[in-house]
Amino acid sequence: MAAHSALERKTGPVYRRSSPGDGDAGRGRLNPHRRSSQAKCAPQGITASTQPNRHRTCLSSAHSHIRYQVSFTHHALIHAAGGEEEARARFEKMILALVRIQHPTVRNLRPAPGDWGIDAFVGELDDQISVWQAKFFINEIGSAQKRQIREAFDQLMSKATEEGFTVHFWTLCIPIQMSPAETKWFDTWRRGKQREHAGLTIPPAWDRDKVSALLFSPEGAGARREFLNLEAEPKLRALVEPPAEKQFDEMLFIKQLRAARIIELTAPKREFFNAELLAREVQEKAVPDEMRELVAERMDVHSIWSVAFNSACGNDPSAVLLPALYDRVMTELRATHAARNPPPLGMRPVHRLGTMHQVVDTGEAGWRRDFDEITKVHREDT
Repeated sequence: MAAHSALERKTGPVYRRSSPGDGDAGRGRLNPHRRSSQAKCAPQGITASTQPNRHRTCLSSAHSHIRYQVSFTHHALIHAAGGEEEARARFEKMILALVRIQHPTVRNLRPAPGDWGIDAFVGELDDQISVWQAKFFINEIGSAQKRQIREAFDQLMSKATEEGFTVHFWTLCIPIQMSPAETKWFDTWRRGKQREHAGLTIPPAWDRDKVSALLFSPEGAGARREFLNLEAEPKLRALVEPPAEKQFDEMLFIKQLRAARIIELTAPKREFFNAELLAREVQEKAVPDEMRELVAERMDVHSIWSVAFNSACGNDPSAVLLPALYDRVMTELRATHAARNPPPLGMRPVHRLGTMHQVVDTGEAGWRRDFDEITKVHREDT
């Protein structure tokens, strides 16, 4: 086996080329993997080539200039604003701008001393209004957040009675998606308020998906530039399907996924393979800035996993299986990737998730409390 490169010495094994006499189960390798030739590149929905034994490229070149629709996340807003408190104020202004796409006559109020529980409204304050209430909740809708929602609504309805106007619509705007339990609470609460106040409609909240749809509509271009600092669409790398002969089943990252009872493995294999191609290209080009970016990416991914792993272990000190860990880490990796514009090295979310699998494949991480024991057995076997 050839000596490790400078990049491997800095970051751990990136990949290893096969050498005569090497076994198929070498750790950190691009090994043969048998898959159907009818595979598709799911992230783009583009049918892959069916030619056997070839890399099937989803886009025409490694750096095609494509439309890059970033889903809105609170991470992106905090990054653009420079801090959480700054992002909170920016979120209220952004909601006003997004309402204006559908309602050009929307207005907001200068607090004097309060805003009557109104962040944006359409209509007349001596007659009937529709209100949008922005709440920059970035973690959950817990008891404190529910109290804020109730207080904002009650303040508005009290002012409506006091000042002689009626509220026709009341819409909650938040930068996250609600969990099933949070959605159930909100649906129950809003239906109760609609029964309590005749003529009032409280629709489902404007959540991350609704805000994303407005931001990344053609009419949302101005808001994207103003609030997320999104300018030109970045050039992104193509995604490549693993050749049909590639095998990953004896690799450590697959063993860790199986040990954690992760059933679907096609996407992780694709993610790992594309991250390996990216690492190989960076290594072979040996551009110092790109090599530093790759090192930083691996460190950042490992750090996100470490925080989530320690939290999962602390939540249940006796648990060996950590069922929420994989989903939490991968969700966080996608969210933090969306906050970066342009993404480093032309990476897509697939490359970032694949980098996590690379870290696991080196034995530095895993998806169970005893991942190091799985690593030890793997190394003994190989």
